[in-house]
Amino acid sequence: MKREFHLNRNILLGIVFVAIGIALLSYTAFDLPLIHSVWPPVLIFVGGFFIWRVFFLGENEILLFFGMICAQAGFLGLFESWFSFIDIYRIWPIFLFMAGLTLLPHGFRKRRNNRVIFIIPGFTFIFLAGIFLPFSLGLAQMSFMEFVNLWWPLLFVFLGILLLANHIGRNIKQKKESSKESGR
Repeated sequence: MKREFHLNRNILLGIVFVAIGIALLSYTAFDLPLIHSVWPPVLIFVGGFFIWRVFFLGENEILLFFGMICAQAGFLGLFESWFSFIDIYRIWPIFLFMAGLTLLPHGFRKRRNNRVIFIIPGFTFIFLAGIFLPFSLGLAQMSFMEFVNLWWPLLFVFLGILLLANHIGRNIKQKKESSKESGR
């Protein structure tokens, strides 16, 4: 269902000024060439525009996915240009994080069974990014293989918790359904 929404000039000008300000700040404060400081805010603006169309105009949800990708790519471009001392190959887990962040809003807009298709991979990507990033940046005190050798039994703990939660959830659902039928 599409909602009727009129573009407010103040919103449009506000977004344009924020994009221009970020671009100029990149140029003045971080002494970057102007072309490198312009494309990330443009991507953020395009992504924000797509996201706005989905939430305020009720457009197709695929725009939410493209909007999240554009906005996150723009923020990653700003991050990479502002902090050029970090090599992009060392922060590759951020791409996993971005993929998870892209899937979550899309999943929350879906109906019941279809939510799981997007939400579980989204949280999984975010979780994996949280595990891999400290090793990629060299912040962890041990190697990744030492970490895996030490903590791999937690996979059984998580699997057991998921199975127990699934069982409890099904029991609660069955009790609700049986109480509805007995109340008729």
